[in-house]
Amino acid sequence: AARDTLADAGIAPYEVSNLARPGAECRMNLGYWRGGDYVGVGVGAASHAAGTRTRNTRDLRAYVEACASGRDATDEREHLSPARRAAEMAMLGLRLLDGFSLAEVSARAGCDALALLCPPLLALAAEGVCACEGDRVRPTTRGLLLADAAAERVLAVVPDYDARRPWTATSPT
Repeated sequence: AARDTLADAGIAPYEVSNLARPGAECRMNLGYWRGGDYVGVGVGAASHAAGTRTRNTRDLRAYVEACASGRDATDEREHLSPARRAAEMAMLGLRLLDGFSLAEVSARAGCDALALLCPPLLALAAEGVCACEGDRVRPTTRGLLLADAAAERVLAVVPDYDARRPWTATSPT
């Protein structure tokens, strides 16, 4: 009912949990959902650049001491494999009404996203969770309601993915 009322006012969903007037969508959130790079500043903040994800220490004292002495406050670093990066980009793309392009995911992740993601995407399409239109994969209305479940199935194609611990830091710095 709320979405219908907002749609009547010209405010439409563009992502699982965000609505806006056309052209007023949150560019920062769209950057995350499209698998872009971002910089997190502060205690426990996460960043992502070119397939490497980092997280600052969650210890306030250690964070302040590192910053005051010019040291890096990062205490977790994860280098995403091409398959992990492709699966994450697809999972995040399924949050967006526009979905994602398999060719773009392949190019940015450095692997064949179609070959990797075909089994879960075909199963999700058969269940009415997403629609595959040429190179584009979009969530259906039902799919937006089941985004977390769809995400788990897409991420399950990655051999080292553990749903109980999605952040798998490989080496502290």
